[in-house]
Amino acid sequence: MVRSRLVVALPGRVEPIDDRTCRVRLGSDVIGHVAADLLLLGAPYDLDATPEVPAALREVGAGLTGERPAPPGAPGSR
Repeated sequence: MVRSRLVVALPGRVEPIDDRTCRVRLGSDVIGHVAADLLLLGAPYDLDATPEVPAALREVGAGLTGERPAPPGAPGSR
C-alpha cells in the first residue's frame, strides 16, 4: 500500500516489518521532496532522523501555512 502512494518508485527502500508495518528509507538533497513523500504516505509514521530534519520539515510546514519564522534571538527561536 505504501509503495503505491509514493510518486517515485523506491525499490529496496520499503522494507516490510509485519503485515501492517514497514520501514521506508527516504532521502533527498531537497527537504521539500522528503516532506512531499511523507505526506504521500498517508499513514502514521515515526521519524528516525537527525535533529536537523524535523527542524527543516517544520520550516517547510510553516511556509505552507504562510507562517513566518521568528527573527533570530526572538523568544522561541532556534
